[in-house]
Amino acid sequence: ANSVGVGPGSFCGGTSAGPQLRWGGGATTVQWLSRGTALLVESANVTAAGGMNVIGAEAATSLSAAWLNGTRTGNTNNPGFTANLTNVFDAVGEELFGSMGEILIFNGVVLSTRQRDIVDGYLAWRWDVRHRMAASHPFQARPPLIGD
Repeated sequence: ANSVGVGPGSFCGGTSAGPQLRWGGGATTVQWLSRGTALLVESANVTAAGGMNVIGAEAATSLSAAWLNGTRTGNTNNPGFTANLTNVFDAVGEELFGSMGEILIFNGVVLSTRQRDIVDGYLAWRWDVRHRMAASHPFQARPPLIGD
């Protein structure tokens, strides 16, 4: 995703108490929140507005986590979601000002660390943002290959 930094911009969201994934603080952090209720997770690492980034989130009955450029940046044991994800690109007036390159949704399963590394690595290489990945990421220096 690429945000031009015009206020909070929602990638996907829901109605009250539904999940919302968005850019926060001037499009420098990733936020995963329970819409209209509470901020659950905000990324500890930041990125400058403008330019593509690999953004991710996961939600299960006992975990919510936000990801930015292949790094798990924050998590909580209480996701607090009481409604479904209902909208993509807009959540009650918080439009994303920027662009999305690719969206991958894994319904009903939380990826393992290795699976997430492969997905993040694929996206980073596909959209030429591997330079934004941490040097310690297993696919920062090379793309994922069949068999990884």
